[in-house]
Amino acid sequence: MPPSQAREVARSVGGRPPLQEMSSEYLHTYLAGDVGVHVAERSGATAVCFLRSVGQLEERALLQLASSFRYLMLSIRRDGDLVCRTLRRRYGLPVVEAPTPNQVRGADFALVLHPPGQDVTLSKRCLAYAPNTALRRSMSGGVPITGLHLRVPSDVAGEVPAGFRAEPVLSEAAFRGWFDPGRIKINGVSIDKTV
Repeated sequence: MPPSQAREVARSVGGRPPLQEMSSEYLHTYLAGDVGVHVAERSGATAVCFLRSVGQLEERALLQLASSFRYLMLSIRRDGDLVCRTLRRRYGLPVVEAPTPNQVRGADFALVLHPPGQDVTLSKRCLAYAPNTALRRSMSGGVPITGLHLRVPSDVAGEVPAGFRAEPVLSEAAFRGWFDPGRIKINGVSIDKTV
């Protein structure tokens, strides 16, 4: 990301910290599948995903999860049957559409990109990731992943203007197409140990 673009991001939000107008949600949604891959060794064989619909970011996450988990359970508000058929046919993925509350309790990892229904409770061993605080609050049960430890290439990290938090600026720059967010890697995650 060239310095002029980083400055443009800063100017577009008023040029002053804190970046209350910007969030890290785009970047965190982009990295959602990477989070699942990162924790797959620890968390097991089954992932459940709560989605409103499936766009490019969600499809990327689902394909990444499919490479690391044996089973995917999908709760998709819009066109869920079509998405599940496509994933089965095109990629040969074992997919459970609209899992029952009992099936959800068997998940090892949960990706929450849309609030799950009221009757959904994750097991105490299920690691759960949501890209923003509101979605994290919508979860019942599970062990919330509360933070990501990111490895950002130095040529990208060095362009964040002084006084600004890196993640919102990088998120906005990635959203605008100024750099490939796939260059950012996950070194680790923080979990809520009080649950």
